[in-house]
Amino acid sequence: MLIAYIDEVGEAGAFISKDHKRFNTSPVFGYAGFVVPEQHVHALSRDVAATKKKFYSFLCGEGEEEPGSYAPTWERKGSDLLSKHAMGRAGRQEVVELRSLLSRIPSRYGGKLFYFVREKPIGSPGQVWGKDTGNRWEAMREERTLECLGEAINRLCRHAEHEDQNILLFQDMIN
Repeated sequence: MLIAYIDEVGEAGAFISKDHKRFNTSPVFGYAGFVVPEQHVHALSRDVAATKKKFYSFLCGEGEEEPGSYAPTWERKGSDLLSKHAMGRAGRQEVVELRSLLSRIPSRYGGKLFYFVREKPIGSPGQVWGKDTGNRWEAMREERTLECLGEAINRLCRHAEHEDQNILLFQDMIN
């Protein structure tokens, strides 16, 4: 069996430009993640936890917390660590650690990294989706989300079928 973890890439709403005061989040929306054979899930989970614990020390400083007080309740956004200017914003060592972890998924755990994104039309919600009658814009965001999620799942299932494996999908849905 294959185990897949998927998470959103970008944001499903409108985009005008990175300099726009309101619609500036992401020109694309989709899903990304990884797929690993089930026999490697525990080892990969331990590796992720160890890497995350290193991130915690980068964020909080060595020796500033009580010993044993690490509680993995926070999340670092991928855009903080994988974007064009991540080295300057997040810190070089943290970015290097994450990239190293990602490179181990195929090399050590026999997995694959994947992504599926679609470029969003440029414009405000009114320009792209028309007049907001009721919750039309929210419905359009949801439609974009479901279309991209459906296509990501379809591609993962085709991969599992090609590998002659069943697949179990996990999606990060906590904000």
